[in-house]
Amino acid sequence: MQLNDPEEKRPITYKRLFPDYSVQACNRIPIDRDLFGAWRVHYNTHDYEMVLGQDHSFGVFAKLPDWRQPAKGDVRQQLWTGTWRIADGKLLTNVKSVPSFEGESIETQHGQWPVIGIERDRIAVRDGPVRYLWQRLN
Repeated sequence: MQLNDPEEKRPITYKRLFPDYSVQACNRIPIDRDLFGAWRVHYNTHDYEMVLGQDHSFGVFAKLPDWRQPAKGDVRQQLWTGTWRIADGKLLTNVKSVPSFEGESIETQHGQWPVIGIERDRIAVRDGPVRYLWQRLN
């Protein structure tokens, strides 16, 4: 995408973060070892980091503004914590929200994402009718 800005000499170019959304389809049921590590996924307007530990711990993080110290800029904040497992080709999670301030209520959720494509550094999952690409960070 290109935008013209009167302050700039030439158009400003924006590039999609992961233009190649095609991932090799699953030819086997995923196993735990396929998912260990940290993954980046773009959801709505933000990039999130999903961490799937070998101990089956699960965390969701995002870089967000720190409302307590705005001058500090964006900081990595944990949004969800919980556990994960694989069953019948689906990534199942049991999580609770991490409060960002004292007294904030805690939500619980049970996620279920069919794994529809898998490569060494990329995984495609489905959330209802929408497909998401997870890119390995480590």
